[in-house]
Amino acid sequence: KDLPSEWSEYSALNTPEKNVFIYINKPYARETLLKGTIYHLEWDDNITSELQVLLYNNSNLVYEIGNTSSNSFDWLILPSLEAGNNYQIVLNDPAGGFSKYGDYFSIENPQLHFYDPNIFTSWIAGSNNNIIEWFDDFSGNLLILLYKGGVFTDTIGYTENELQTYFNWDISSALLSGSDYQIIITDTIYHFAATSNYFTIISPSAINNYQEVKSDFLIYPNPGKNLISIELNLLPKGQTE
Repeated sequence: KDLPSEWSEYSALNTPEKNVFIYINKPYARETLLKGTIYHLEWDDNITSELQVLLYNNSNLVYEIGNTSSNSFDWLILPSLEAGNNYQIVLNDPAGGFSKYGDYFSIENPQLHFYDPNIFTSWIAGSNNNIIEWFDDFSGNLLILLYKGGVFTDTIGYTENELQTYFNWDISSALLSGSDYQIIITDTIYHFAATSNYFTIISPSAINNYQEVKSDFLIYPNPGKNLISIELNLLPKGQTE
């Protein structure tokens, strides 16, 4: 693998007998990678033999990712890896006895952030088309669960594809009133999960204890979508704003 001579300044290893070039392009310095995703490692080198691709954390070998004679490798980042910001990719040439350490990068859990429900959300049991909305970088389809007081209550449903970031929820009329409801969304592959803030559900039998419903229309930014989220705020009789 012949590389331009002007790249010699990046040469990691030079000896009188042999000029050895290894330059790791990806991951970038301080880049954040997510567990459970496939990352495309890339580098340039002039080594003809097969290279070992190794993962290090805090200068300690974690495991061997694989072996290749090409200039790239598709790496499945294991969900079991510890989150941290001192990871490095090391390319090792066993035949020549040379190694190159890449820049430090981070490995983190994938995240999911809720737009709805939130602490201001009040929904009515028995009502339809209540929009659960979020932004995430989870993998695969998602499972949506309902909890009350920290106890599992019901399975709300599944997303239909990996790009879906909202769900229309028809709330059962059998649910009891309470302000201690939460929604948990988990991916169905690696079981990463996120929990919403507490929100309120009002049962139909409790409606008579409340004044006319006040509706707030909020538009949340969502990449690729601009959905209108309707928040229902029910005020106890006699209470103003």
